[in-house]
Amino acid sequence: MGRHSKPEQGPFYRSVLGWVVPWVLIAAVIGGAVWFAVGVLGGDEVRPASDNGRPSATATDPEPEPSDTEIVVASPEPTEEPSPEPTDEDEPQPLITEGITIQVLNGSQDPAADDAMADRLEGLGFEIVAVEASSATYERTTVFWSYPEARDAAERLADRFGWVADEKPGNLSDTVALHVVVGRDETG
Repeated sequence: MGRHSKPEQGPFYRSVLGWVVPWVLIAAVIGGAVWFAVGVLGGDEVRPASDNGRPSATATDPEPEPSDTEIVVASPEPTEEPSPEPTDEDEPQPLITEGITIQVLNGSQDPAADDAMADRLEGLGFEIVAVEASSATYERTTVFWSYPEARDAAERLADRFGWVADEKPGNLSDTVALHVVVGRDETG
């Protein structure tokens, strides 16, 4: 033992370590479990209403840009061949609206385009859960689907109006079926 230690202090230190170490381990395990649960369960939450009265969704991007208004980042417009316009012989397939939730993103320069699109889609029977701005500008309106079951709904909606349909990029929320990014083509 060291110069300042007494032989009778050994049992005291073992007693304290025997009590402290298990509690530190328990606290670390519980803290890790809570951190993991919050990360898994809290990643794609939908927030309460935004300025326009509609709910606003949180993107899965871990580093939001600091600003006065929430900006949802959408990837640049996909390079896909334009959908052929329906002819007289081709009747458009009916839209799939049941159970389809939509987040509208404004990828145009017109500040009112997102609300106009949300009203238009709501009139068709879709459930609008969020209306946000996009940090990227889009030339053509694009419909992104979040999961395979929503692909038909996205493609039918895009075909109906001559828009682009594509699988969503990783930075958009998984909590809604479709993301409609309003492009300049819808603002005239």
